[in-house]
Formats: sequence, structure tokens, C-alpha cells
Amino acid sequence: MDPRAGFDAGAGLPCLAQRAAGQCDAPFMRDAVAELPEGYCQVTCGRCGCCAPLWESLSREGDLSAFLAYAEAAGLAGDLRNPGTEWTVLAPTDAAMRGLADALGPAAEVAGSPTARRLARDALAAHVLPRAPVVGALWTSPFFAAAGARMRTLAGGVLTGLPDPLRVRSEATGREAAVASADAEACKSWWVRVDALLSPPGPAARDASGRVCASLYEVLRDDGDFGEFLRLVDRDPDLAGRLADRGTAWTVLAPGDAAVRGAREAAGGAAALDDAEVARLHVAPSVWDPADAAPGEPRGALPTLGGGPALSVRGRNVAGARNGADVVAAGVGNPCSGRVHRLNWVVLP
Repeated sequence: MDPRAGFDAGAGLPCLAQRAAGQCDAPFMRDAVAELPEGYCQVTCGRCGCCAPLWESLSREGDLSAFLAYAEAAGLAGDLRNPGTEWTVLAPTDAAMRGLADALGPAAEVAGSPTARRLARDALAAHVLPRAPVVGALWTSPFFAAAGARMRTLAGGVLTGLPDPLRVRSEATGREAAVASADAEACKSWWVRVDALLSPPGPAARDASGRVCASLYEVLRDDGDFGEFLRLVDRDPDLAGRLADRGTAWTVLAPGDAAVRGAREAAGGAAALDDAEVARLHVAPSVWDPADAAPGEPRGALPTLGGGPALSVRGRNVAGARNGADVVAAGVGNPCSGRVHRLNWVVLP
């Protein structure tokens, strides 16, 4: 939007969207007009030395290092480093963050576990306030305890403020945290220090080696590449329920999203590919691990929940009555029981 044309016209895309689209150095962003010699979106695109992003501002404090370490492990560091992020962060002190460490382990271990990353992200996102709806303004501490104020978090929950002394309470957990510092300004954000975790995860399930483990369903969800397959699983509530039980020692042969979409396209969008029976054909009620096939090794049989003939298996290849697929990644995630293996295609009944 050319500022000479007026300041009340809507922009096509906000600065954050332009940055996400890789347009910060596009000519239309850098072309100068008299009123904006540095071009558009200077702060969001990192062309202005006038402010510090949230990450830099928080890093200057001596008692918020644990929050930053877990934010890095949970995948929030990119947003905190982005000068265009528009958040109010309630940053728990290092002492408050011990609850997260007790539940999930050190940040380095969290970074290596998709399930632990999800739990850490959910816990930290409960301390992040995006712009308030309707008014479009960021929350600052003088408004936390305003009458009727309900603050929606990045995690989807709601915080309410309480006065004298100023504190915030999670409606989901009932936990409270005192606001322990004045508002500090970052580029397009604010942050305050709080003295407690508002939404700590419960003790995570752990396997025999002490690592955070998950149900087969959680492994599929946390991986990020099995959304299409999970839609098939969710068509069968009984199957979804069994996979959500951390004690279920089954094997899931899960095609990735690209495999499911490709198979659906190859089948002409056939509705049969959306049948829950397809999901059951990819679940064996036993623990099976692929191994490199020896020369001349005969094919074996792997019974599944599909109700028809067992799958034929040899090495990393599994085959049904109509087609086959290969295991391209064995032992996905860290299930408490059972196995998840990634397939490169859908086995059809």
C-alpha cells in the first residue's frame, strides 16, 4: 500500500505473510518512496536495527535460559527469532521451568522425541498470547486483570487475570502464576516474567530405557507425515482406541501422506481408498520388524486386522492381493509398545 494513497486501505498481505512467502527482497518490497526510503516491512524483514526480536530480548535475562532452551527444542525458536512475530509472552523463570524438566527430561532429549516436543510445545504455547481478537491489540500487564478479560493463548486455552498481586490463572488447569516483572518490549511483541508454569504436562510415559514413549496413535500423529492415514484410522473408532492404548503391542505399516495421495490419484479418487478396511489391512496384531532378505529366502505371512488373507512379506516388502509396498523407514518414533514402519505406498485389499 502506497502511504501517499491513504492509511485506511487494507493491505494485500501483512508483513509476516510476505516474509513467510520469501518476498522480503522482492523489488516491490524494496522500491523506495519518499515517505519510506528503506522500503516496506522493515522490522519484520530484519532491515531495521531499531528493536530486538523476542529471542534476543529474552536472552539478555539471566533467569530465562531454560524457557529458551525448551522453546528451541519444541520448535518455537523460529517465531521468537522472527522480528515480525506479534505475541505477548509470559516467560516462566528457570525455577518455574523445573516442572517441565521433571516431566519430559532435559531439553536436548525433548528435541529428539516428537512426542516430547509436542508436549513441550503445548506447555509453552499456554504462555503465549497472540493479538486479541476484535480489537487486534497485544495484551500488556495493565490489562490482564481488567474486568471480564479472558486472554486466548496460542495453545487454544484461556487465561484470566487476577489483581493484588497481579497474576494470571489458566482456566484449563486452575494453576496461577504471578507476574514478576514489568512489561518488556521486543520488536512487535511484549513479554513479562512469571514465576510458575500454567500448564505443565503430567509425567510422560517412559520405556524401559527411560526415554519418553507414546502410544502407536500418538507416534502417528506426532510424526507429521501420517495425517492422511490417520483419517482412515479415525473412521474406525475401535481401531483408533486400541492404537491410542500405550500397551497395544501391534505393528502399524503406515503409508505417508504422499503415498496415500498418490494411491488415491492412481485409483482415480476411488472412494474405496477411504474405507476403514484399508487402515485395518495395515495393522498387524503382533510385533514385526523388517530385515534384509537373504538370497532365496521364501516369503512369509503377516496376518493383519483386515480380515482377509495375511500379507506376504519378504525383507522390507509387504504385499497384499492386489499390490505391494516397501518399508522405507523402520521403527518410526518411540512407541511404548509395538512398532510403526513407514510404507511408500498403500496396500489395497
